[in-house]
Amino acid sequence: MTWWLWLLLSMAALLLVLSLLGLLLSRFLRRAGPRSLAGRIAALPNRRKLALGRAILRDRRVPRWAKGLLLGLVLYLMLPIDIVPDFIPVLGYVDDALLALFVLWILLRATPRVVLLEHLESLE
Repeated sequence: MTWWLWLLLSMAALLLVLSLLGLLLSRFLRRAGPRSLAGRIAALPNRRKLALGRAILRDRRVPRWAKGLLLGLVLYLMLPIDIVPDFIPVLGYVDDALLALFVLWILLRATPRVVLLEHLESLE
């Protein structure tokens, strides 16, 4: 196979993965009403969202693998190598944003609900 066919197939596979992540995110956001957990987090000011993130990362009841996944995301975003290079007009940044949202979604799902509610109530 020639290089352009490999490029075409990899771009098609990437678009499929990004579409599935977008579908997952849209289903999650559609269920998020104003008093749901996601709605309550979204209503926080940005400084308190960062404080919530710090509190979750410092809590010993949150699994270590979830914290490691967040560390891996930060390292990936710092690397100059991307799945889709940033010079591609839209897809270059969309893949980073979707990956960040997906990792944050996994972190919130891995955090015990009691821990998340405890920290959220202290910040509201």
